[in-house]
Amino acid sequence: MLSRRGNYHWYDALLIALAGAIVYPDRVVEWLSRLSGRVLGLGSFILVEVAAIVGMVGAMLMLLPTYPKLVWWHPILYIGALAFARLGMWCVSRFFGFDD
Repeated sequence: MLSRRGNYHWYDALLIALAGAIVYPDRVVEWLSRLSGRVLGLGSFILVEVAAIVGMVGAMLMLLPTYPKLVWWHPILYIGALAFARLGMWCVSRFFGFDD
């Protein structure tokens, strides 16, 4: 996660992006819909979720032998942190009455 000097490694950005696609698949589908100009439905939602999970597993399988400081629970930590942030924002928006 953090190197000795406190800097992030390059693969942390990759894992955080894939964790973001796992936790926020609705935002990813909205973004892809705006980019393509097409209406994307539930099939695209499921496809984005599966692609993000397969990408995360594939990235970990390729990175673990090369980078010994990377441990198997880093993606779980990133997914949990983003899910906790999403839950917190959901609670705040419901409590204060904000609407996305």
